[in-house]
Amino acid sequence: MTGPLSLRLFTLALLVSLVLPVSSVMAGDKPPFDTAGGFSRFVQKASGFTWLTKTVANKAAKREIAKYSDHDRLEIKIRPYSGTDLIKGKVKQVNIKAKNLRIEEFFNIRDVVVNSNSETPPWVDLKSGQVKTDVDGDFMIRLTDDDLNAAFNSPQFKDLTKDIKIKIGTVGEQHLFVDHVVADFVGTRLNVKADVGFISPEGKVLSTAPLEVETDLVADANRNLLAFKNVKVKTIAEVQDTSGLEAAIEEYGQTAIKPYKWLKPEVGWVKLSAIKIQPEAMVILGDFHLNERG
Repeated sequence: MTGPLSLRLFTLALLVSLVLPVSSVMAGDKPPFDTAGGFSRFVQKASGFTWLTKTVANKAAKREIAKYSDHDRLEIKIRPYSGTDLIKGKVKQVNIKAKNLRIEEFFNIRDVVVNSNSETPPWVDLKSGQVKTDVDGDFMIRLTDDDLNAAFNSPQFKDLTKDIKIKIGTVGEQHLFVDHVVADFVGTRLNVKADVGFISPEGKVLSTAPLEVETDLVADANRNLLAFKNVKVKTIAEVQDTSGLEAAIEEYGQTAIKPYKWLKPEVGWVKLSAIKIQPEAMVILGDFHLNERG
């Protein structure tokens, strides 16, 4: 075997690791799939083969995420068992951190942290991208005033709110649209100001009025949704009794904002565990599950 000593050692380590037996049970480490044996892992780590494959995998994962979103900073940490396992898509854990993650020019998320659970290590089919084992994990999303305001005033949001149908007390079903939305965090509550237009079922604008609403945003884990609680309509012209509108906003929130729509049932689920209102920011915490799909 000719060539520099470091290259020869690296090649030898790779050959040895490929022929050593695999093991699915290691002390304190029992993944649901076969992995390289202990000595093979040691040889690959000592030779630098595991480091090399991890570096390549991190860069490949960044390129894949970049296909679906833009970002200012993205950190991906893949914890492999060994280089040969990583080539097969088998890893211990994946940690992702992103700043200013932009999704389809619609939503900017200031901070995102996603962690797979070390007790459910992922095995991914590198060709199809589907997971071959069930994977659990948790996430943290941080949104600022600016993030929410940009989303509220995007063309996509306006499409969602161009014909809202809600029932207001004895008035009955009303057709509304929302425009010029401004969000602000006040203590532990979310304050929203907007222009609300009343439209006829035929689409004719009947009148417009400024609206100011304060509400708590809470995670309803039982029904897996974001809910409006303690809604208070502070200002709206031409409406004397706002109790019916407040109830309608709470009811609308429970049907309009369903995070489980983020994943198809056959793919998995997302559950929100907590929402924390901070000065000029909202933090959303939750868990996710990806189903084995091959």
